[in-house]
Amino acid sequence: LLREWAQGARVVVVDPEREYRHMCRALGGAWVNVGAGGAGRINPLQAPPVPEAGDEEEGEESAPAAPIAQHLQRVRLFLDLLLPNLGQRQAAVLGHAVREVYRAAGIALDADPATIPPARWPHLGTLHAWLARQRDDEVAQGLAALLEEHAVGSTAPLWAGPSTVAADAGFVVLDIHDLESSPESVQRAQYANVLGLAWDIVRQSREERVILVVDEAWMLVDPKVPQALSFLKRMSKRIRKYSGSLVTVTQNPTDFLAPEVAREGEPVLANASTVLLLRQEGRDLPTVAGIYGLSEAEQDRLASARVGEGLLICGNGRAWVTVDTAPHETALLYAAR
Repeated sequence: LLREWAQGARVVVVDPEREYRHMCRALGGAWVNVGAGGAGRINPLQAPPVPEAGDEEEGEESAPAAPIAQHLQRVRLFLDLLLPNLGQRQAAVLGHAVREVYRAAGIALDADPATIPPARWPHLGTLHAWLARQRDDEVAQGLAALLEEHAVGSTAPLWAGPSTVAADAGFVVLDIHDLESSPESVQRAQYANVLGLAWDIVRQSREERVILVVDEAWMLVDPKVPQALSFLKRMSKRIRKYSGSLVTVTQNPTDFLAPEVAREGEPVLANASTVLLLRQEGRDLPTVAGIYGLSEAEQDRLASARVGEGLLICGNGRAWVTVDTAPHETALLYAAR
C-alpha cells in the first residue's frame, strides 16, 4: 500500500486491528476512529451523493431515479446485522418506521442526497424515538427496547447523531479497533457501515485510482445475514469501473466457503486477479489447496513458510516470493509497534 500510494494511488483502509495508524499519520493521511468512543460518526441512515455518471454494465443506471430508496437497501442490511433474528412482523414494522422517519424529515425517496445537510438526516436516535411513541403497538415497543442501547445507551455515539467523518485525504484509515470488546452484532453492523462509507469514497470519481483494503474481512461473514458478503461480492465485481482495486485480507478463507454463505463468499475469492498466500495451517490448507489447485509440494512449502514468505498467484503464473521492506519503509511501518 505504501508503494502504491507513492505512485499516486489513493488508499482507503478498513482497519479492525489498528495496524495502519502509524503509517497513515506519517504520510499526512486521515486516520479516523470510527469505533466505540471515537470521534468519527457515520450515520447509517444518511445516503451518499449519487456517484459520478459513466458507462454502466449489467443494466445499472448511472443516476438512480430514487437514490434514497436505493440507500434503504443498505439501511436494511445494517439493521439486519445489528438486530439479528427478527421475525417477519418485527422486520416489517421496523422497515415502516425507517420510511416514516425519512418522511418526517421531509426527505422524499427521489431527493438528491447532496442537497441535504448532515444535521437533517434521521439517525438511530430518531428511529428509536419514533418507535417509542407507538405506545399502542407492542411490536414497535419491543423494537424500541432492542434499539435503546444503540440510541441512548453505550453504543449511541456510533450512530445516534449526524455524520462527523471527514475522509478527504490521499491515505484514509477507518479504524474500528475499539469495537473489539463489543458484541458481534455491533462489530458486524459497524463494519458494514464503515465499508459502505469506504465504497462511497471509491465511487466519488471514475478517474482517480483508488485501492480499497478490507482487512480482517472474515468479520463480515454471518450465515444469518449473507447479504453482508453479497455487498462485498458486488464491490469486487464493480470496483474496476471506478479505476479502483479491492484488496481483501483474511486469516480464515474457509469462512467464505461455509455452506450457508458459499454462494456469496466464493466469488469474493474467485474474483481476485492476484492472490498472495502466506503460511497456511490446519483445516485451512486443504480448502485453500482445492480453491487454487495447489500441488503437494506447494502445500508443504506453505505449511512451513516463515514470516514474509508466500506463494504469489497471478493468472496462470505462480512464484514463491519473500516480501521485504527498505529501511525507510520499515521505519514507517513498524516504528510504533
